[in-house]
Amino acid sequence: SWAVLMSVAICGMTTMLQALRYGRIGAGHIIVMCTSAAFIPVCIMALSTGGPAMLATLVVIAAFVPLALSWKLSLFQRILTPTVSGTVIMLIPIATLPVVSQLLGSGAEDGATQGPALSFFATALIICAIALKAPARWRVWAAVIGIVAGSIFATMFGLYDAQRVAGAAWVDIVVMAPSVTMQGGPPPEEIVAAHPAYRGADPEAVNAVVAALAGAFTEWGSRPPPPGLPTLRAFQQAQASVARDWLLRRLGNR
Repeated sequence: SWAVLMSVAICGMTTMLQALRYGRIGAGHIIVMCTSAAFIPVCIMALSTGGPAMLATLVVIAAFVPLALSWKLSLFQRILTPTVSGTVIMLIPIATLPVVSQLLGSGAEDGATQGPALSFFATALIICAIALKAPARWRVWAAVIGIVAGSIFATMFGLYDAQRVAGAAWVDIVVMAPSVTMQGGPPPEEIVAAHPAYRGADPEAVNAVVAALAGAFTEWGSRPPPPGLPTLRAFQQAQASVARDWLLRRLGNR
């Protein structure tokens, strides 16, 4: 999780650096910087072989390669032609196929690997078909339509666990309770206890939701008021106070 967080943060900072431009660093235009799928197989092999330390070492070493190339990019114009660059980009998905194939087969019970594989190929086939044969107005939706179709295939093979969503019907009443209390209503405990959806809720799961709610309201309430809504932060601070008190009572009753 920390690796994903740092990756997103660095992508954001490098995107800003591209837009601002500092000396010879940055293009002076808004160019979204993001992670490259070409490194997925290498990263997985590095993690499985040497752990996070090897992955971090390879990331640092690999970072100098594009820096060196971009410093004298004009010298490589006859080598890195559009044809060569396009071929390399087309080879990136091929490089990730072994990893994707391994992930599709992992975690399956009793050798039942056809569900993930069919969902993957259905998604890829529909995206390619729409992108190549459909009218122009449909091509922009190729990825979305393909993902939806692949998800439908996955549902047919039981790859989605809908019970996790259906079993958390109590979340809405828990999230609403502090707002009712801070406006003169009964304590949150009484509000949720009177709702049928709350019966049978996992106490630890409820604690997690209340903690997240208290943290969110506390953070939002500490921000400057937005233009035109001068009382919003005070409202959120009142919600945060109720949520924090509720969380303390719940944790104290363990």
